[in-house]
Amino acid sequence: MKLNFNPYLFAPLFTPRSPGGRKPRGWGASRRPSYVPKAYVPVINTTDRGHLERYDAECDPRLEPYLSRVLRNTLNAPTVEDADLPSDAVSGGATVRYTIDDGPEQVGLLCHQSRTLGANGVIAAFSLLGVTLIGMRVGQRAPLVHRCGKITAVTVLGVTH
Repeated sequence: MKLNFNPYLFAPLFTPRSPGGRKPRGWGASRRPSYVPKAYVPVINTTDRGHLERYDAECDPRLEPYLSRVLRNTLNAPTVEDADLPSDAVSGGATVRYTIDDGPEQVGLLCHQSRTLGANGVIAAFSLLGVTLIGMRVGQRAPLVHRCGKITAVTVLGVTH
């Protein structure tokens, strides 16, 4: 079973038109969800790419269809050397301040060794949140897909390496 799901392109594919050919009032760019970035392109370092490729090989798309798709989207990002990674980009081992759907600020340590989200502030890099955060930069906002299929937005507020 192949899922045709891209969390970065879930906006309407067409704009309905009235019989006269004009756009109805209220349609267009304003109908696009505000948290879909137009130029969201993560940048990952070589260390994170190696971990993500290993996660992709371990991930069963039948059991984790959303994680598999988000992993592949992140792996399509350009790769830079570890030393060339911008200082405001999220990578493994970084402490990240973020918010989900403009909720309260949260802080977590992005860790490749952890496999579960911990109450002690650890974000597993193999989770949907971890894979989404890797490569994001401070101020960027991106769709966050949950295991149930719900889509929210995550915004990076700060990164400490």
